[in-house]
Amino acid sequence: VARALLDFGAEVNARAMRGHVTPLHVAALRNRLYKQRAKLADAEQQLADLGEDGGNPEGPAAPPATLDAAAQAIARAQAKAEAMAAMGPREKLDAALESLDQRIAKARDKLASAEAEQSEHVDALRAALDKLEAKRADTARQRAELNAAQGAQ
Repeated sequence: VARALLDFGAEVNARAMRGHVTPLHVAALRNRLYKQRAKLADAEQQLADLGEDGGNPEGPAAPPATLDAAAQAIARAQAKAEAMAAMGPREKLDAALESLDQRIAKARDKLASAEAEQSEHVDALRAALDKLEAKRADTARQRAELNAAQGAQ
């Protein structure tokens, strides 16, 4: 993580030179980067003092069991992508339909709540629901076509 922050500092400087970041923003980021470098140097020194295995008789320390929220989200997304890659076309369409059904149910609930509250977001929620329903109809059509094609073989 610390190395990524160090690499991020170079990227921030490049963006600042292109005019995408204000000088105040750059100064704040450089300050944070300086602090992260100090923390990294301190952690590296502590590891060096403990030895290569971190003083652990069982060998090098394992990564922490608990991940932060971003790392957990990334891990879930990677697992989902791997699962999708292993699926066949029919399974992918079935998974997409299931996901769309869940999203449509949530969208309907949000729309009903917004209508009950007379929210200003009713039109946007209705448009989103219409798009989801259209996408579901298209996915169901694709699945029917795939079933017909596979049935003809």
